Amino acid sequence: MPPVTPYRPVRAIDVAARCAAAVLPHAVAPRIDQIRLDARAVLDEIQGRHAPACRDARHPIHRPPPLDEIDPLDALLPSRLAHRYRALRRDLSMVWQGLAGHHPPPFQRRADRWRGIRRVVAPGVAPRIVHVTRVTHPTPTAITLHLADPSSAAWNFDAGQFVTVLLHLGGQTHRRAYSICSAPGAQDGFAITVKRLPGGVVSTYLHDQASPGMSLRVLGPSGAFRWTPQLPGDLVLIAAGSGITPVFAIAQAALTAGRRVALLYGNRSETDVIFWREIDGLQSSHPGRFLVRHVLSRPTHAWTGDRGRIDDTLLDAWLSAVAWADARDTRFYLCGPDGLMFTAQRVLTGRQVDPGRVLHERYVSPHAGARSPATWQVQPMTVRSNGTMRTVMVQPGQTLLEAGLQAGLPFKFSCMMGGCAACKVKVRSGAVHMGEPNALTPAERDDGHALACIARPLEPVEVELA
Repeated sequence: MPPVTPYRPVRAIDVAARCAAAVLPHAVAPRIDQIRLDARAVLDEIQGRHAPACRDARHPIHRPPPLDEIDPLDALLPSRLAHRYRALRRDLSMVWQGLAGHHPPPFQRRADRWRGIRRVVAPGVAPRIVHVTRVTHPTPTAITLHLADPSSAAWNFDAGQFVTVLLHLGGQTHRRAYSICSAPGAQDGFAITVKRLPGGVVSTYLHDQASPGMSLRVLGPSGAFRWTPQLPGDLVLIAAGSGITPVFAIAQAALTAGRRVALLYGNRSETDVIFWREIDGLQSSHPGRFLVRHVLSRPTHAWTGDRGRIDDTLLDAWLSAVAWADARDTRFYLCGPDGLMFTAQRVLTGRQVDPGRVLHERYVSPHAGARSPATWQVQPMTVRSNGTMRTVMVQPGQTLLEAGLQAGLPFKFSCMMGGCAACKVKVRSGAVHMGEPNALTPAERDDGHALACIARPLEPVEVELA
């Protein structure tokens, strides 16, 4: 049974903060809680109360009580009356639950009673089974897997989102995130495109073994890199290599919705251009609304288009030629190698494009690093979310995300492999170890963020959920 975190006595400032949070808008509750904790820390310092220098799982951290667990009446009543009040409150709660039709089981495991919160599996953790219905080859080094639910159930997703494929190979489960390259609304499921990577375990397996009828386990769809018809404005898409996969889905959906779309697409040679025929088909079907420009770094002599890489000069000139690039509601989607992403961000910043209208997608495959599982120790993790705090124990080798989901905490996640940054948390205290490379930007690292799905605590930590 996980140990219950010992909380410190309720003070007047805790009661005042709880009352303020109850009457003020819910959005300001985290700010109220932070002011409360800061004030308690100042009072502790003035009164000479100092936390011990060394803390571990056997000597847990004594925290102020969580804001949402403070009962002002319980704190203000004399101890004799407070005891009766708690008993009355408990009895009324059981009566109310009975009237509502919620009857507790006659027996309940102690582990399930810890802090009154049931252990639940977060939605989306369980993988979904899909079947390969068709395999196509858009280039010599890429395959497109057309997937469908065997029960013919529909797949609901937004253009640009991805799924995470889980493969159990060699006694180990491998996770890889692949963008959905088909537009939403298709009757035959969805499709993902997989590029063969040198030494890639999953990509090599899928290229060699994928065939109609094959079953795959997938998580998702998920991801914030997406477009829906409810978003205003036309689109500017910038991609390179296999970064075209989510961008192509967005282009199809936006054109179907009547928007104007401009695509700048970089590749090495003609044979590396994924969806060349499909892109040409869309351009023919939507003349004047779909502008496409290909840039090849190593084309054949027969190539008459742009040569080289997408640099600042080329990108800035191209944007100036796109009629809707400077409109106030135009949205920009970037997907490709880091070099392209940095270039595009730099040019768009120079053109004073609102960062809120720029979305980018990047995928990496982090490695766990050289640390041995035997070196990990049980560490307490305090999680702040919406003005509340809970402390759970992270077992040796567990990630912050695994421990949080096991305790029923509202961690966000998508790929679960450090490649999408959906599970980003703010580390307020303590230190964690993360596999490299991962999807965090240098600015996010400097600001104290970590990816919960690949972060393991090196000492007691406190994190804040977005």
